[in-house]
Amino acid sequence: MNFLEKFAANKVYVFIFLALLTFGVYAPVLRGDYVFDDDTFIVNNQYVHDLNHVKQIYTHSTTDGAGVPDGNFYRPNQSLCHAVIYSIIGSGATPQHVFSVLVHLLNVCLLFVFLGLLGFANVPAFIAATIFAVHPINTEAVAYISGLGDPLSMLFVLGASISYLYYKKERKIYYALFSLASVGLALFTKESSIMLIAVLLLVEVYQQPQKVQIKKAEKRVLGMVLILCLGFLFLKFTVFNFTGNISLTHADNAYTQSLWVRFITFCTIFPRYMGMLVFPAYQYLEKPYAAYISFEALGFGGLMMLVAFAYLFYNSFKASRTLMLGIGIFFAFLIPVSGIIPSNAIYLEHWLYLPFIGVSIIIAMGVQQANANAKKLIVILALLLVLIYSAKTMVRNSQWADAVKFYKNEIKYNKKSARIYNNLAMVLNDKKEYNSAINYYSLAISVYDIYPQTHHNLAQTYLQLNRVSDAIAEEYKALQLQPSFMYSLQSLYDIYSQLKDDKRAAEFSRYRVEVQQGKVPNWNEMRSNLHADKP
Repeated sequence: MNFLEKFAANKVYVFIFLALLTFGVYAPVLRGDYVFDDDTFIVNNQYVHDLNHVKQIYTHSTTDGAGVPDGNFYRPNQSLCHAVIYSIIGSGATPQHVFSVLVHLLNVCLLFVFLGLLGFANVPAFIAATIFAVHPINTEAVAYISGLGDPLSMLFVLGASISYLYYKKERKIYYALFSLASVGLALFTKESSIMLIAVLLLVEVYQQPQKVQIKKAEKRVLGMVLILCLGFLFLKFTVFNFTGNISLTHADNAYTQSLWVRFITFCTIFPRYMGMLVFPAYQYLEKPYAAYISFEALGFGGLMMLVAFAYLFYNSFKASRTLMLGIGIFFAFLIPVSGIIPSNAIYLEHWLYLPFIGVSIIIAMGVQQANANAKKLIVILALLLVLIYSAKTMVRNSQWADAVKFYKNEIKYNKKSARIYNNLAMVLNDKKEYNSAINYYSLAISVYDIYPQTHHNLAQTYLQLNRVSDAIAEEYKALQLQPSFMYSLQSLYDIYSQLKDDKRAAEFSRYRVEVQQGKVPNWNEMRSNLHADKP
């Protein structure tokens, strides 16, 4: 224990150890390529490919640059980071991965500093930061390039909180200014950063064990933080609301239409969150989008858990307030993704990245408040836990590094996702495993046949095998689903041009022009004029 205390007292040693550990467990993913929504956020996003698009990055939705103008995601700082890396280093995925891991490492180190400023001793802070560094639940936010929004927002959240604590301690104005600047950066990184005002208020309450009485200097800073948060909230609902809908999904169902259903659903999945924090045995990205309209056993259990946390929060408020701070910060960052505002998913692993600040406070509290004998046992258990977590994190990162392995892992847990089958088929097609690609495209179509992209992708694979008639048939199926689908219109124009079928090539040239003019070609006319049933 004496060795650990001496080691943790030297911040240089601590930071070097944390750097080696963090990059060690995330080393497998550094060789990985783009996967899943990275195509939308980076690969096909023209705003990220050129720094001349900085204005568009800050005035349009994050997906607009990829030809998805109806998205309501707004992550301008994340997109700017991708753009800077893309412009300086190139289009490869490795620099993007390195940056994500580097941001995670900075968060690990800042968390250690933050816990120290809150009054925790070096050893408890070190153990909590180490567990955060290697916990498998964080892989979705760190190994997934498009998940950068969470680590980046946490960087600014911790920056704002640490600067605020230094301002309280030393009363230097530049700490207050840096804190406010960090708040602004956090808000334009991810919307849930708006809960920073709650975090700073909780810190104020925590540091005043008797009667809560905020000093005038702190009131001024907190007031400006509140103005920034409310101002951003107003902008998000107006200027930066790109769909006219405050939610992040276009789905119209029982979940999106009822706050009560979303609450019941949150109660039902809350025990899963708790289980993932202890040990995420089964990790996969695309969780089921299933709503719960009545309390069942798991939902009732989740409700009881929430009631218990509320009681602990209230009871701790009257005592040392350390547990209150941990629970408060945990829920402050979990509430925005609890279903209050409908999102594109019910629950996701990376939504626990920011709430882990609160978990880290509770871990540090447990270590600090233990007696000498118990503390030795806790340190041993923590070491074992770090080893187990590290091994699990490396296994998960190896999946993120290999797209085929990643998608096959997804299929193991979710056999009803057309998107997963389609994405796996695209990867196999790039690897020239055409027959396997055709098989997975067919599975995607059999699961959910509403996407013209799948038929078009299948057609392109058929062309690789010189199965021209099959390719033509699939392109027509794509157009039947969406007559204005430009990729299929272009593909059929190219095919008929190569076949010297000038009449059909000319027709598809005309359809392309119509789409560019904002018109939607008539499918029945297209089919009858060109005899699509007998191409």
